[in-house]
Amino acid sequence: MLKHVDNRELFDRVRSSDALAYAELYERMGKPLLIYAYKRLHDMEAAQDVLHEVFLGVWERRAEILLPESVEAFLYRSILNNVLNKIRKEKYNQMYKESFMAFYDGADNTLEKDLFEKEFFETLFVEINALPDKMSEVFKLRFYENLSNMEVAERLGISHHTVATHMKRALAVLRSRFGESLFAIILYYLK
Repeated sequence: MLKHVDNRELFDRVRSSDALAYAELYERMGKPLLIYAYKRLHDMEAAQDVLHEVFLGVWERRAEILLPESVEAFLYRSILNNVLNKIRKEKYNQMYKESFMAFYDGADNTLEKDLFEKEFFETLFVEINALPDKMSEVFKLRFYENLSNMEVAERLGISHHTVATHMKRALAVLRSRFGESLFAIILYYLK
């Protein structure tokens, strides 16, 4: 039914909360955008995350988005911005991991390390359990069972978008509670 509608009109319908138009836009643009992201990241799961984040953002901000250019240009630019943010975040996370490892390796004795680790993980456990139920469940599966977003989505019967959103929000909460240095430990164990 929407196959004959051009992308600009589809996007206008999305802005009016038309879920079918959103699905059609995703169907049309998803694969080429995924390939575009993959060529820059060389990691299919990361490329899928970027694609899902962009389309989730489009839906969440649909009423606010004004298109000065074509729909295609907007989506490709959004993918590129997300890819660059992901690369920046990876470099940032790597820097914190290295900083943590230098601190951890510099600790004088094993007892000191063991006490620090025990206290940290006890506090982390409490904070994870303080998250909203579904967010906590998603985070536990990613952190303790080392599942990917797709595996968590399959296990819980929820969308990949929802898993990514729960993880993003959980990490934001934990970053605010632990601060940057200790948050680096969470990132270290999460990957």
